Order: sequence, then structure tokens, then C-alpha cells
Amino acid sequence: MGSELDIMEERGVHAVLLQLKETPGILRSDLYRRMEQKGMGDVTIIKRVNELIEAGILRWEQSPSHKKGQFLYLTDKGEKITEHLQELKLIVADRDQDV
Repeated sequence: MGSELDIMEERGVHAVLLQLKETPGILRSDLYRRMEQKGMGDVTIIKRVNELIEAGILRWEQSPSHKKGQFLYLTDKGEKITEHLQELKLIVADRDQDV
């Protein structure tokens, strides 16, 4: 397992984090579906989510109504990282408008 910084550089991590910021407590299966719509493959999505959980950036809770359902949430660390990502997106967007 690489460092947290290595994980952040992997394809699709930013999209996963921003999606969880927008929809905290999303079912894992719904997150996978949304990421597939953005062009990520099944294996990539599963790998990224598992890496983020192992790194303490995401956490999951079992759904009381679905045996296989898992809700995904950002941890405090994940919230901080995602806030920085959103700030960077705004900076880049502002810079692109000035060009």
C-alpha cells in the first residue's frame, strides 16, 4: 500500500471524494454506478474505494435494510482533503477565466 499522497494521485480518486462530499452516506453500489457514468471501470472504482478506506479517508456503515448495502462517508481526514480539492478547483476555474 502506498502513501496517502500516492493514493490521491491515482485516477478517479478526486471524483470519488467529490461525489461523497456531495452525497454523504451514498450506497456503495450507487457510487459505483455514478462513477461508471463518468467513465471509470468497475475494477478501478472498487480498488480506489478500498484504498481510500484503508487510508482512513473513507469509512463505511452497514445498511440496516440491505444485507449487502454499505453506506460510504468521508472521515474527518477525508473532509479536510475534499475541502482542499474544492478550493483548488475554484482557483483553477478562476485562473482559466482570466486566461
